Order: sequence, then structure tokens, then C-alpha cells
Amino acid sequence: MKAWSMPALLVGLTPLALAQTSISAVLNGASYSALLSPGCWAVAFGDKLAANTETAASVPLPHTLAGVSVTVDGIAAPLLYVSPTQINFLIPFDAALPSRFGKPSEVVVRNQDSQSYPYAIQLSRVAPALFTRDASGKGPALLFDSQFSPMRTVAAGDTAIFYAAGLGSTNPPAPSDTGAPAAGPPLRTTEAIEIYVGEQRLTQDQILFVGLAPGFPGIYQINVRIPSGFATDRLYLKAGGWQSNIADFGIVPGDNVANVAGSIVGLYPPSPPNTAPYNLPPQPWGETSIALQAAAFTVSFDMLQGAKPFAVAAVGEAGSTIIRVDPLLGGWQGTSTVPSAATRAGDFSVALPDLILLDTVTCRSGAWCDPFPNNQIPISRLDPVALMAEKLVPLPQELAPNSLVGSWSSDGTASAGSRINISVPDDMRFGGWMRIPWGPFPTHTSTLKLYVDGSLIASQDATYKLAYRSTTPIYWTDASMGKIQRMNVEPTGGPTSSIVDVITTGRAPQAVALDLTRGKLYWSEADGGKVRRANLDGSSVQDLVSSAGPVALALDVAAGKLYWSDALASGKIKRANLDGSAVEVLVSSLDDREGMALDLFRHKMYWTSRTYNKIQRSNLDGSVQEDLVTTGLLDPRAIALDTGTGKMYWADAITNKIQRANLDGSGVEDVVSGLRTPVGIALHLAAGKIYWTELEGHRIRRCNLDGSGVEDIVTGLVLPAGVTLALP
Repeated sequence: MKAWSMPALLVGLTPLALAQTSISAVLNGASYSALLSPGCWAVAFGDKLAANTETAASVPLPHTLAGVSVTVDGIAAPLLYVSPTQINFLIPFDAALPSRFGKPSEVVVRNQDSQSYPYAIQLSRVAPALFTRDASGKGPALLFDSQFSPMRTVAAGDTAIFYAAGLGSTNPPAPSDTGAPAAGPPLRTTEAIEIYVGEQRLTQDQILFVGLAPGFPGIYQINVRIPSGFATDRLYLKAGGWQSNIADFGIVPGDNVANVAGSIVGLYPPSPPNTAPYNLPPQPWGETSIALQAAAFTVSFDMLQGAKPFAVAAVGEAGSTIIRVDPLLGGWQGTSTVPSAATRAGDFSVALPDLILLDTVTCRSGAWCDPFPNNQIPISRLDPVALMAEKLVPLPQELAPNSLVGSWSSDGTASAGSRINISVPDDMRFGGWMRIPWGPFPTHTSTLKLYVDGSLIASQDATYKLAYRSTTPIYWTDASMGKIQRMNVEPTGGPTSSIVDVITTGRAPQAVALDLTRGKLYWSEADGGKVRRANLDGSSVQDLVSSAGPVALALDVAAGKLYWSDALASGKIKRANLDGSAVEVLVSSLDDREGMALDLFRHKMYWTSRTYNKIQRSNLDGSVQEDLVTTGLLDPRAIALDTGTGKMYWADAITNKIQRANLDGSGVEDVVSGLRTPVGIALHLAAGKIYWTELEGHRIRRCNLDGSGVEDIVTGLVLPAGVTLALP
């Protein structure tokens, strides 16, 4: 391969403490978005992916490199580069698309020591992406002339060559590991590829070749003839209902104007929000795989004597206004993209089957999302800020069949030697729809740009807040090792990091609790006789209180209170301020209480009694004590509450069960049985999951709230005890 083509794509991450192979993200190898397809280059990031760093020496690309292999739904992937934190691989062309859209494919990394938890990805038919000069997916395109010499600036009539990924199948079909042969028939794409240069869609006679580059697996070569009259320096592709990243190329600005003034702002997302004259509130978090883009701009300039025809362009990622100024005719004509009336009401059905709209609120198992029925978003789910912005954008005057956007035309006078103000009546507006793949990013920044006669006059970043595949830090104590450890895990997927030692100097740490507001970690030490705290990264350890073997622990962060129970020697439940001051005894009867949970809404405190094999509760001040569950328990340990549905869950270390009941103790039922000494328990209610530790199983496991879907999350531990999740 050429030196620029693949090693330039490699981006390193700072490694965490390594323990087990894990994948934290899989992204498009050209654009670094989450859009992926069969035959697309991909980059897997993670921990302990490989023991060494190695690059494939030649084509055909190997399926094993430095003892590492990658599979996509069990199919071996060609490898270009492996390192401890990153792998560049080609998703095989024969990887199957899901029969039901939204069902994920699974990426697994195997090395000589271990294999990763499957990382779920969504595969589309195509995933168009442009390679850029610095391999970031942004900035200047990787552009060559007809002699394969690098191009910095293009002009009308030039032949230009650039490179892309994810453009789908070819005819004849392409081998994944070798790509197109150096000799023989070219492997042209079978997918219809739209190419936009300077906002102009190229005609078929301007597209000279689109297919796999000879000798470069998975890299598509695109040869074009540059058109005249381009309005900007932007280059992008469209295919299969998706748009690529936007790259740029060098152009020579015109000399037709002077004293140019202009601005461009986002109407959606409002950038900035709550600003006159539009006064739009901030965008709420997105809940669908498509988002409105709307913008407004103003521009004025002196048009010089002798000026030739030129363009004004206001552009975004999903829409534009293109104005053609003709001094000879003494006027200008503009065309703006604007959303259709149907899509403003949530109806995207005309875009089927290329565009399938996902309800990202339903995304689970890492990348499995439900589509909106018939591509229609219910009225109740429409973004109210987007509805406000849509009212500021005109409706289309023309609408092509099966299109989500139409056009709105405007015109005005423009004479050489005069000052030109382009506005109808106060500003110009445009809009469109941006399709967003489900991925690990909480935001997406789209840049709005304003050009006059080939020069960039103004720009504005518009940042979208997205529903995204998040990770949740899980913390646990290891009583034997004296450690508190942490690992990131997807709420409905697998681990996305290795294990990190947060605290290593504990004396039999038991329960663990988090104050995310103040960035603090609290834990009890039965052998050390202390309740302690530290920063979430383990720094600044403090001893808060000394007590007779503290075990259970709970926080009331809003009230600034810390609750804990002592072991049997004292058997008391106590409370203090979060800094350990003002200690008070709430319950003084002798007992071995190893689990504790607070219902702050009802002002109740729950605990498990190992001495009497009960579950009990009282008011937060210890008054009005009640027995809730008094039969069927042999060794109740940790307890957790779902106050929204009125349920409590607990672990029993002798019956080897996770059980639950109503908050009043009625309706006891088994959730999971046949465990190996479960002791700690935590709930992720938003994901519908129960997490627990198993002393004899030496692991952390989880299941659905109804007990189905039991799976190991962390294995090979020594004596895991308390567990908690870093949840807002």
C-alpha cells in the first residue's frame, strides 16, 4: 500500500491499566463516525487488544497479525494494524446485513491471552466516507491530479482523484483481503454514488471512475472532472441515504466584490440560544436518528465595475442557499433547501427503504434500535424547539417525488458598481435533515459557512446534543485484595475498558457508595474499623469516622448525610455529615446488618439483618422500626430499591438467590437462583438491569430486572463484595 493510505489513519489513545481485552468503540476508518458497512475500513479502540504493535507488510492482508484476530459476526476480518489500544481492520465484504434493521453485528477481538466481550455495531449497506490529508476525517481532501501528484488547488476542467471508504459492493465482487487486481477489469461500484464539488452535483460525464483502487483493499478511487462555477470549496458524497464527511479543496477566489460583510447563525440547533431576534431556547437531547438543520444569514458587498458572474453560498451539513449573481443581467437568483411540510410533521415515509428512521430511545444491547413504524415520528415525540425553528423557515415552492426537502426560490437586483444587500426581507434562511448514525458520541458539531465569490466570509458551529451509546463506570470492593476497582460497561452491552485499581490500600473494604455531585467515593472497612472517602480517581483519601467494623453504607447526598451500620460487635446504625462530623446513633439494637438502602422520597431506611434473617425498615431518623420479610431468608446481604415501581431487591448468600418484594415486604419472589454466594447488589433502572457480586463465583454478573439474560460482566476476581454504579 502507499505510505499515506493506511498508517496515516492510525490514531492512538492513552491506555488504561490493562487487565482484559475490551473494545470501547468501533468507528469508520476514514471519517471516524459510527457509520459502518461491509467492505468498509474500521478502527477498533480499546484496552489490551494486542501485546505488540505491528503493521501488515503486504497485500493480501492477513487475518492474524501479532497473534491478534478480529471477527465480524464470526467472519475473519483482514488486518492492517494492531496495537494495545487500536486495531485497523476491514469489515469483510461478505459480512451479512441484518435481516431486521437495527439488529447489531458483533465485533470480537482475540489475542494470545484473551478475547473481548462482543462489541455491537450497526451495519448499513453503504457508509460513504472521504479520506482527508491528515487522516482525521476533516479538512483538506486527499487529492491527486491525473499523474497522481498531490493537488492543493483545483480549477474548472481539471481531472482530480480522491479516495473514499464504505461505498459498497462492486462488479465483479471484490475479495476483502486483496481488493482490486492491478491488472484486469476494474471493480466498479454497484451503488449509485452522488458526488458534490463546490455544491454542484456532478453529472455522469463528469464522473470518470468510481471503484476499488487497484492493490488497495477496501479503498475506493474516484476520478472526476472539476466543473465550472463551484460556489464553495467543499467536497462530499451521498449514497444509500447517507452523506459522507465533508472535506475541502483549494480554490482561487474571484475578484468581483469588495467590502464584504455577512453573518450566519443556527436556527436549529440554536447557536447561540436565547438570542435576538430569534430567541430560540436550547435544543433538548435528540431522540431520533435524524435531526433538523436550519440556519439564517445576511450578506452585503460592493460589486465592482466589470464584475463577472459569481456565487454566494450559505451552507451547512444538511442544507444550503446558493445565489447566482449575474452583473450582465443586473440581478441575482437564489435557491434554498427547505424541509417538506410532511417531514415537519414527523412523516418521513417517502424515504423508505433507503432511510429507516430509528427511535434511539429504544437502543439496547449496544446497538440494537427499533425503527419508527412506517418512518413516522409521533406528534408527541417531535422536538418542540425544532418545531419553533421550522416556523422560521419557508415551505418549499417545489418538491421532487420521494424527497424530504424541497426548494424555495428568491431573487433581486444587482448592478455593478453598487452596494448589494441580499435579504428577503431581513435575512435568508434554509434547512434540511441530517441523518445521524447511532454511536458513542454525546454531541455532533456541524459547521455553517458563508461564502462570497469563493471566499469564506463567516462561519458558525452548531452543536447537536445526541442520544448516544454511553458507558457506565461500575465500582466494586475486593475484601481480600484490599482494593476498590472500576471498569466501564455499556448499560446493555459489554465492558468497554479494562479494570482500574482505584484504591489499593484498603483493609477489607466492604460497601461502596458514590457522590457524583462532589466527585467523591465512600467505602467501609470492616477490618480497619473506618468509613473513608476519596476522589473518584482514588486520590486524597480521608478517614471520616472510626467505628466498630462498619459494613453497610448509604448516602443522602442532597441532605449531606452518610449512613452506615456496624458489624455484630456493636450492631448499630449510625449517621453523620458527609465529612464525618456530627455522628449520631439511629438504631442501637445488636444486630449484624450488612445491607442498607434509603428511600429518600418516602423518608425510609431499609436494611438486612443477618442475625435474625430479616429485612427491616424505619424512618430515616431510626424511629418506627418494622419487620418486612421474616421468612425464607438464610443470609440476606446487600439490598437495593426501585422506588419508582415500589420494589426492593436483595442478595442471599446461602440460598444463593437474588429476590425481590414490594416495599412493604409483600409479594416475595425469586428473581435469579443457583448463584455462588451473591453479596453485593446494584440496580441500573434506566437499562432494566440488576448487577451483583459473587464471592465464590469470583465475578460480577447482571441480568434483566425479571431475571432473564444472566451474563458475566467481570470474571477472575478474588473476593468481590460491595458494588455500585456511577449513575446520575
